[in-house]
Amino acid sequence: MKRIRNFVTLYLTAALLSVSAAAATTVPSIENKNVPTVTANDAAGNALDDGSLLVVSLNDTSESTVQIREALNVALTELRGNELTNLVPGFADSWAAATSGAPLENAVISHVFDVSVVGNADTVFANGAIDVTLKASDITADDSVVLIHKTSDGWKVEPSRRGADGEIIVTVSSLSPFAIVVDNGAAPAVDGDTKSPQTGVSTAAIVLASVSFAGAGAAFVVKSRRDD
Repeated sequence: MKRIRNFVTLYLTAALLSVSAAAATTVPSIENKNVPTVTANDAAGNALDDGSLLVVSLNDTSESTVQIREALNVALTELRGNELTNLVPGFADSWAAATSGAPLENAVISHVFDVSVVGNADTVFANGAIDVTLKASDITADDSVVLIHKTSDGWKVEPSRRGADGEIIVTVSSLSPFAIVVDNGAAPAVDGDTKSPQTGVSTAAIVLASVSFAGAGAAFVVKSRRDD
């Protein structure tokens, strides 16, 4: 009888710990769509020559981009394993400003990509920071976005402005992995029933299932007692 009680106790504890972890996690889902097109102007307003910048996604299979894809994989691992509010300083404030206060659970990472210089970076940045314009066919001017950038000092929000057709325009002094975070437009949760953006599973449903599991365990113990 004691073994049965210990067995049920261990399983109930594991279930409750799993529910706590699921409810506390707000790691965004990652869609990793095709890379946006990229154009750039130098600090003097002169357009950079075509071919000055290389844009790479994880879907790229070129041998020449192996090292870039390795850096992208590191960036992707960080994005998948952390809440954006912990990974990116100031993300919550930037998200609230960009989305007019949409819940953080609405954050979806739509694009992860790397931008790098082809040739001599000193030439590209000779006049200082450059203006980079990102154009994704699936992002319109009506979409709320936050652009984040993995620099040598870690992830940061890049202040950006929008073009008439939804372009994202950002001034940067370095190039490396970027990610576009969009608002999926979901309505706020009702009565505390939130969904994990990673799984789409209702945390209320998880809790209910765990309570049911606990009830079943208790019933099992009672029945065992009677059988004894």
